[in-house]
Amino acid sequence: ALSSSMRRLGLAAPAARASPVTRVLVATWNMGGAPPPRGALGKWLGDTDAALVAVGVQEAPGGGDLRAQLQDCLGAPAAPGGESSSSAGYLSVASVSLVAMRLHVFVRADLAHELSAVDTGYRATGIGHVYGNKGAVGVALRLAGDSFAFINAHLAARPEKVAERNANIADVIGTMPLGRRGGLELSDRFDHCFLFGDLNYRVDAPFQVAAEHAMRIAASPPPYGPTAPPDSGVGCAIGTPHEAAEGGTSVGRAPHLASLRCLLAQDQLRREAADGRCAHGFCEPRIGFAPTYRWEVGIGGPRQLSNKRNQAPSYCDRVLYRSLRPGSVTPLEYATEPSLVSSDHTPLRAAFEVAPSAADAHDAECPPCSPCRADEGRAELASRGASCAGTLAHFAEDSAAP
Repeated sequence: ALSSSMRRLGLAAPAARASPVTRVLVATWNMGGAPPPRGALGKWLGDTDAALVAVGVQEAPGGGDLRAQLQDCLGAPAAPGGESSSSAGYLSVASVSLVAMRLHVFVRADLAHELSAVDTGYRATGIGHVYGNKGAVGVALRLAGDSFAFINAHLAARPEKVAERNANIADVIGTMPLGRRGGLELSDRFDHCFLFGDLNYRVDAPFQVAAEHAMRIAASPPPYGPTAPPDSGVGCAIGTPHEAAEGGTSVGRAPHLASLRCLLAQDQLRREAADGRCAHGFCEPRIGFAPTYRWEVGIGGPRQLSNKRNQAPSYCDRVLYRSLRPGSVTPLEYATEPSLVSSDHTPLRAAFEVAPSAADAHDAECPPCSPCRADEGRAELASRGASCAGTLAHFAEDSAAP
């Protein structure tokens, strides 16, 4: 039985969810080939109790075991008879790599019995669509009644390669072997699709002009607060103008907001998406932080921008999402961690709430060990601890092999 398998793992017997709403944490960081400093992962990911955690990195350093470091950061389930914790701990679902790209997905241990249909895939978009210095890696899964796809991408670099980046996104969304394809694009195969990483879209502005705006934003508190309320207008289609009001009073004249608006008006991704040339149907949480690229490395105190061939500081690192049920995904947080200075990119995280489908809401009332909630595949997944990183396509009963 599932409950006995969970007990053998040292997990508490599954209990009914307090709420059928699923919280998801997505994090991305171009690490610039440098290992993360001690304590960096905790600062980056924050204190989370998300049901699913997807962590994508680009230009990962050689050596080390990032998955193990993330597991230590998130916490493992308590052993039998161990001290109780406010957190249930996390289990590794899958890991997938392509050259220096990594994607690691974790599930909260008390929800492991709801997990099924795990699949992994990748798509190289480098030279000849063979070399994997650029491209994407993906993990798909089903949690209770909803299917999810997490795609970590590293797209073509340099400011002028806008069309190539657009083509990269179309290639990844159209051809990545993940889940049952059936002629559908990736974002149409799953209830919820998250596309994130170093997408490399730039701000079209002279370096000095963009740098002045970026430094003004960096020196100011986040204009929308660390967590924007669901009714604040976050989660608009990419390219929708960001208008903000707090307490009914316009804040558009605040200097840092004016700078933010100036940079976003010249952001390539917003422009291309608004004109229908990329990321069709995807949304992005409201941006309230300074550009994520390009900063001086290893400098304590206030960070300084690095001028690389007069390239403007830009929002290269992004988290986008698309749902087949419009309005079911609510952004809760979209934030950088500028205290981490080991890379010229600033790490980024985004937190979401995903409302259940009508069927999933009904299932939440069923005992978690009833036949409608715990089939043999889920029991086997739980019995193995969901820790067979990168190999759980074996359990993908609803997926086609890549």
